Amino acid sequence: MFEITVRLPTKKIDRIITHLYQKGYYQTFYEVPLDVVTDANGYAFVEKRNETTELNIYINNYFEAKERRKLVELLAIDESSLVVKEVNERNYQQTS
Repeated sequence: MFEITVRLPTKKIDRIITHLYQKGYYQTFYEVPLDVVTDANGYAFVEKRNETTELNIYINNYFEAKERRKLVELLAIDESSLVVKEVNERNYQQTS
């Protein structure tokens, strides 16, 4: 399994994930950048909308040139922005 990471503006993530899903990239993950604030009930979380965050895309078979071109086109980014690493699958639980 391969993890492909790219930094993108948070406000575009939801739209991009939907587009990736339509093109066959079903496994994605990102952490929402949050601020912890106090309110009348104690603490709350507020999403930071004008930040960048790392979007991780997971794929089983990575064909470097083909996948890179496809992702660069889908994400509208520079090719040097993609970080690809192989992930040890023993650390993941697969559901059937």
